[in-house]
Amino acid sequence: MPSLSAAKPRLVAIPGNLPEPARRPSGCRFRPRCGLAVPACAAAIPPLDPHGPEHRVACIRATAEVAA
Repeated sequence: MPSLSAAKPRLVAIPGNLPEPARRPSGCRFRPRCGLAVPACAAAIPPLDPHGPEHRVACIRATAEVAA
């Protein structure tokens, strides 16, 4: 659970607009708006993986960073 009392840095917005539900892209839903997208991002929706003790992330690039 996020803490309501702890100061947190402001999240950076992802540029662009959300696609219409009937026009979602293949693979990762953020791929068209992500500056780090690679061709593998179009292959499949990434699984939700652990990224630290209390965080999870669904991004093949984040998973690669942890493994490196």
